[in-house]
Amino acid sequence: MPAVRVPAPIWGLLCSGGLHPSAMSLLLAWSQGCDDGIAVAEKLGLEFSAETADHWLAITEGAAFRSSVGKHIQIANFKKLTILERRVFADAVCVFN
Repeated sequence: MPAVRVPAPIWGLLCSGGLHPSAMSLLLAWSQGCDDGIAVAEKLGLEFSAETADHWLAITEGAAFRSSVGKHIQIANFKKLTILERRVFADAVCVFN
């Protein structure tokens, strides 16, 4: 499955506390031609919403999220970041490394 590339400039999505897995799952659903997170979970054989959110983060190059609780930026993998993204996310925590 090819990775989804987030277009420049860097953009963001704000969601209420605790709803980021659902938002990330919805982004995955749209990238897979599905209408919602539950449909994409069934299509890919993943658990909604934790596994679908992790899957979106892992396959979307340059994707990151900032927790409202810890205020840390989290990314999937530093290796997949461009030079600009490495500068912007310099203090980020890797989720899968």
